[in-house]
Amino acid sequence: MGIEIFTLFSVGPEAVRPLLVAAESSHEREDWALTAFNGFPTAMVFRPDDVHSGSMHYMFFPARGRQEFHHHPGARCVVLLGDVDMHIHFSTADRDANPESTAQTRTVPALTLTAVRFAPHLWHSFETAGDDGVGVLGLTFHDNDDVADLPAITDALMEDRTVYWSSVA
Repeated sequence: MGIEIFTLFSVGPEAVRPLLVAAESSHEREDWALTAFNGFPTAMVFRPDDVHSGSMHYMFFPARGRQEFHHHPGARCVVLLGDVDMHIHFSTADRDANPESTAQTRTVPALTLTAVRFAPHLWHSFETAGDDGVGVLGLTFHDNDDVADLPAITDALMEDRTVYWSSVA
């Protein structure tokens, strides 16, 4: 199975750019435990607990950035909004096989609020394109990634449970 993409609606640049600028400036907030996920700013907004098995994370992809191929132990739903196109590279290769050899790419157009869903252990990477934009804001929702000791979950949950192709190769 690949990825599912659903564009909810288009948003004008006059609304998107100020939102992205505000998001980028929020990275200096002292009340956020901002971490880096493959070099991109990330923050856990809601952590899993005894009542809620899921978590929500803020992500920011500056223009002209690309992640490494990686996968997670749990499924992911991501909501994206940006002023540059977002390329989502993905591969159904086995966990020990090079994802680049069978990679496919889907593009989320700039100025659209778009939802993306993909299965556990699906190799993927996000790449922003465009020189004249700020980037792409993402909100990702997922379960506890099979962590049984919920109090032990750190702000770097996404990074802690991620497998990068470069670590497998």
